[in-house]
Amino acid sequence: MQSRPNLVPAEQMKRAGRFSKELGTGRISPDTPVRAGTRGTWDVTYTVGPKGIALGGGVIIGSPQYWTSCQLAPDYRRVDGFPAEDHPGVIVTGPEDAHLKVEQCGAHWILARPQARPLKRGEEITMRYQGRCSYIATTTIENYELRAFSISVDADGTGEYVYLDPWPAITILPVPEKMVYIGAPAQTVVGEKYRLTVAVIDEHANRTTDYTGAVRVYLDSGVAGPGETNGAPIAAYTFKTEDKGAHTFEDIVFSKPGIFRLVGKTDDGIGMKDGARVVVHENAPEHRIYFGDIHGKTVLSDGFSTADEYYHYGRDVAGLDFCAVSDHDWAGNQYMEPYRRPLGVVKHGWEINVAKAKEYYQPGRYVTFLGYEWTFVGGHRNVYYLDGEGPVFGCQTPGSTHACQLDALIEGLGRPAIVIPHHPLASLAYCKENLKIQPVIEMYSTWGCSEERGNPNWHFPVHIHVMSYQELLARGFKVGAVAGSDCHLGLPGRPTIHHAQSGLEGHARQGYMVILAKELTREALWEALFKRHAYAVTGVRIVLDFHIKDAMMGDEITVGTTDYTYPIRATVRGTAPIESLELLRCNEVVHRVEGDGKSWDAQFDTADYLNSTGGTAWYYVRVKQVDKMMAWSSPIWVTPAPDATPRIPEPQEHA
Repeated sequence: MQSRPNLVPAEQMKRAGRFSKELGTGRISPDTPVRAGTRGTWDVTYTVGPKGIALGGGVIIGSPQYWTSCQLAPDYRRVDGFPAEDHPGVIVTGPEDAHLKVEQCGAHWILARPQARPLKRGEEITMRYQGRCSYIATTTIENYELRAFSISVDADGTGEYVYLDPWPAITILPVPEKMVYIGAPAQTVVGEKYRLTVAVIDEHANRTTDYTGAVRVYLDSGVAGPGETNGAPIAAYTFKTEDKGAHTFEDIVFSKPGIFRLVGKTDDGIGMKDGARVVVHENAPEHRIYFGDIHGKTVLSDGFSTADEYYHYGRDVAGLDFCAVSDHDWAGNQYMEPYRRPLGVVKHGWEINVAKAKEYYQPGRYVTFLGYEWTFVGGHRNVYYLDGEGPVFGCQTPGSTHACQLDALIEGLGRPAIVIPHHPLASLAYCKENLKIQPVIEMYSTWGCSEERGNPNWHFPVHIHVMSYQELLARGFKVGAVAGSDCHLGLPGRPTIHHAQSGLEGHARQGYMVILAKELTREALWEALFKRHAYAVTGVRIVLDFHIKDAMMGDEITVGTTDYTYPIRATVRGTAPIESLELLRCNEVVHRVEGDGKSWDAQFDTADYLNSTGGTAWYYVRVKQVDKMMAWSSPIWVTPAPDATPRIPEPQEHA
């Protein structure tokens, strides 16, 4: 497969005026709007402009981003992990006597060049594309590259391709089937003002743009899953067109404690998505549970939304408590797609992300962090700054081309910073033991689960040199478990199941990072994250509590001769019936509570003994729901005191 010719990135060309109306025109047929995820056939036609196309020149036609790839018929090879049936093949036609040479040019581009004679003004080249359009509606994420077929031309045979202006494009609409989604804090207190977000979305989590129906929110106090709602709604609203299907209630107040499921109903019978639950306390707990996503991209690197669209979706649709953009320091992974943008936030846009993180920060309502992703040798790492200011160390800049160099640079800054490695089973070939700036690992995202090798929720071949989360723990790393999305589509906290990254087979839910903090501010979340008071969930709002003695998840404790046995307790409040609640000691399951297939809650209260070897033991909790959603606590580390007398643990039955 030929590498892509010298195609200048679109944004750079716009600034340099390198879009041309003189090199021809493009059109698409049919050009009528389509629904997200539609399969179809489109003819993309290029009409040669006044200059013609000389021998040695050519035209490149590319499919929009997040559409299925362009594959020349009869080439049915798998590309980007999509099944072959998604690629019935692309056919290119043109003047027969010009003898077009048609070549594959990356996964999304087809190159056609005349061999026998130059192309003349008015002649046409048509690419018949068969495939599936993006799942993302362009009515809310207004990115041209999601709906337009790119056409670029080298008229003179110099090897430099210039984009046509404009590209032929179609509009992608949300699908008509809708659902109600409620995003709300997991806890509140009697008499305290409570906020919840109600959104009417399609099955791909696109905001509806024309919904004007009425929604009512009820409380369901059924403990073992959904029961019958009763009484008057606690909130009601009639949507306006300008709402784009999302509304936030700010002043709901609960008058009594309890555990409630929030149920949204519309007058036209739209169904509910997921089971949002809230625990109402009589008195304020020491720690609150906050759900967020701090791993996603925008158009400044290889994402497809603006920072405004990204932050708006996280706050106003997903109802997240905290959020952050983490654009690549450069344009993305050169081995997965050719360059099409400037070099990420290193040379384009860091000041924009600094300003947007500051603009959207609302203490007590919506916390944002400033961050970026470093992606190169030694593993992928997200870097965040507490005070909203800090430098970008580029992975292609001398002195920061390896993860160990990056870690040293961040440690030496003298300002509050945190580095979070992610998808360790894909790329973590280096990690310094117990580095202060790396308290947690992102062990779940749309790339899959990195808990252990061989688990069915990982989507890549595993290289021998990488490390799973369990292997890190076994090597003595004291790192907590968190999750994220690595969302490139501008939908942080996206509530629906969708294709994993890069179109990999199967579906993966975006992950949530969950932090147990004293209040919703940058400083409080930051402090909790450094204490590893956090856990990972697969995109639903599972509430998890885990203690050993008085220690909470992420803590380290020492036990002695007088307390060589110690109580262990865990409670989970799920969003669907619980399949199992497991306790793992040193990566082995030592206690399990099986669900009954009905109850959304589970708990255990057990005990364990000092490690028989006298060394440190680590414990964490794993939750599985019947709908395949999961959660993992950060560990608690238990170390014997110098005068302790370890005992061999007695066999424990799985209850």
